[in-house]
Amino acid sequence: MLYKERPALAQYVWGKVRDETTALAYLVTHEWRLAVAVALLAIGFMIYLDPLPPSTIRVAKGQPNSGLEMIALKYREYLSHYGVRVVFVDSDGAPDNQRLVSAGRADVGFGLSGLPPAANTIYLGSIRYQPLWLFYRGAKPRPGHLADFLAGKRVSVGIPGSGSRLASGKALEMLSKETRAKIQLVEWNNADTLAGLKSGAIDAAFLLASFDSGNTQRLLQNPEIGVYDFTMTPALGEHLRFVEPVTLPAGAVHFSPAWPSDDVHMVAATMTLIAKDNLHPATQMLLLAASKHIAQHHRDVFPRDKGFPAFVDNKLTRSPVAERYYEHGAPVLWGQAPYWLASLFDRFWAPLLAIFALLYPALQAMPSYKRVAFDAVLANHLRDLRALEARFGRTKSASDLHHHLAAAQSLQEQTALIRAPIGGSSTLSELLQAQAKLIERIAAAMAEGEREIEVASALDEPLQKAAA
Repeated sequence: MLYKERPALAQYVWGKVRDETTALAYLVTHEWRLAVAVALLAIGFMIYLDPLPPSTIRVAKGQPNSGLEMIALKYREYLSHYGVRVVFVDSDGAPDNQRLVSAGRADVGFGLSGLPPAANTIYLGSIRYQPLWLFYRGAKPRPGHLADFLAGKRVSVGIPGSGSRLASGKALEMLSKETRAKIQLVEWNNADTLAGLKSGAIDAAFLLASFDSGNTQRLLQNPEIGVYDFTMTPALGEHLRFVEPVTLPAGAVHFSPAWPSDDVHMVAATMTLIAKDNLHPATQMLLLAASKHIAQHHRDVFPRDKGFPAFVDNKLTRSPVAERYYEHGAPVLWGQAPYWLASLFDRFWAPLLAIFALLYPALQAMPSYKRVAFDAVLANHLRDLRALEARFGRTKSASDLHHHLAAAQSLQEQTALIRAPIGGSSTLSELLQAQAKLIERIAAAMAEGEREIEVASALDEPLQKAAA
């Protein structure tokens, strides 16, 4: 299409491509050591840059219908738009997620504030609140009397390895040994806990889950199930350290009739985004972008004043990629180029600029590969010209002159096809002029020979007649 619409431009572009190809081909053929060295350096540099992220990542997601699974589904949807496939890894909960990532059985997992740092993991930030719910059956208890409320009841605290088990265990440690001895604790998974609350097999259950998780919503929609109001949440937060006070607003579940009828005071941990420490930087950047998108476009009844995602947990090993993201925002090319290219530019533009600044004077002092190839080709043509001149000087026969003329014209035609780089036009012009002069000399010699033959013939004619 370009050739038909703009033939002059197409011809120019084709000429440039041909020149570059010819010059490179000569360089590879005649300067192969340099070409091999450059190729090895380029390969090594590309390995160092590691530009291409994986197309599939493994995400530890928690139990079915949990808040962890709900958020994992949102990440999978976001990443699918960038061609990244998410494979879920089942787990018991946030602590188990962190263990799976640390062991290399998952690339990414959703953890929990308060968990100690795990080996081989990095922290990409906290992405939302995980409230600690205490659901119960029966009459509404008096706020602020947790010990009296739990005494004599059968309570699910979640299975080992789950966030519910971790958070409920920390909360129950605040009670006296005598009170804890009066509570019948069961370690049930989420599915059994929901079934037990519905059937009355248990009286109450601790559940660490987001508001929009399937398990939370099923319990909130059950009129026989209530939500405990902790009331003294600031004090609870001071004791537990890894939680913050939050409030479930009145009418958050149903506006009319309002449910809950009053604000419910609770505490919440933060859900952390954990990744293995060698996860590709571009994938980390994509996960951070997903975190921001999800926080901005999905309703949450437990907002944070400074917003999510953010660094909240100070004990975890922070990802350098996340630190740059929270300090400077998304890369300059984000949304304008493939995410891996935007991330690559963001990581290396500064060092590459510094390297270029150091190497530029040396590069300027070195002849370009096109000039090297040009000079070599011109040297070959000049050598052929000198050889032709020498042969012309040694022989003057008519047949030799015709041969020399054809050779000189052919050499000139080949030389005229050479494309001169910047600074080489004058040298090429001088060679063409020298070839033209040789052609003129050969043509003159041929003309002189023809005249001598004519004169000799004219002198021989009277002698031939007299002899006759």
